[in-house]
Amino acid sequence: MGILKKTKTQDEVADKKADKKAEKKVVTPVKKSDKKGISKKTSEIILRPRVTEKTAQFSDKDVIVFEVSTKATKIEVKQAFKELYGVVPAHVNTINVPGKRVQFGRTAGKQKNRKKAVITLPKNTKLDIFGGI
Repeated sequence: MGILKKTKTQDEVADKKADKKAEKKVVTPVKKSDKKGISKKTSEIILRPRVTEKTAQFSDKDVIVFEVSTKATKIEVKQAFKELYGVVPAHVNTINVPGKRVQFGRTAGKQKNRKKAVITLPKNTKLDIFGGI
């Protein structure tokens, strides 16, 4: 008999509206502060920490050295470091390192240019970047 019945009663219409309202109340929006992770720009700016004997000695003096993008500025490095570690650096110094000339048999080549960022932390702040090494 349901196939021949083309009109709906008011009770059926009211039930469907109530179901839709109940479904809408269940969905909760995600706030921006709930999202975890780092932005894509931050991961493109700070590439990796420079792990050498010299940088390990610097870490005792609250100085950390990172390899950063060649196009990154000091301000961008400072903001990216704050986003990654939650600490505002006291100073950020950058060093452009030109690529070395190399020889592959008869073929001459050149290593890519790099940029280092020397980040000075505020006093009494310790970050353990060399923990897994």
